[in-house]
Amino acid sequence: MDYSRASYAIKLSPKLKLITVNTGYCETTNFFLYLNQVDPDTTIAWLAKELQLAEENAEFVHILAHIPPGDGECLEGWAKNYYRIVQR
Repeated sequence: MDYSRASYAIKLSPKLKLITVNTGYCETTNFFLYLNQVDPDTTIAWLAKELQLAEENAEFVHILAHIPPGDGECLEGWAKNYYRIVQR
């Protein structure tokens, strides 16, 4: 596991992967994030890679996050990139 971004992926069964996403990097109350809303810690790029691997292995994925993207508590730039990846 890569612990550098506090987001994790683990296989729960041969065809089920659990991904936890550190959505603290999209929180609207973290004013430093307004400098780079898109992907400040490369979590979005990492998530895209994990989802691509799951697709290649015909795995189902369950994503957990503590700040829901798109509900107003998550920065718009980050949320748009998140939804661009998961809704394709």
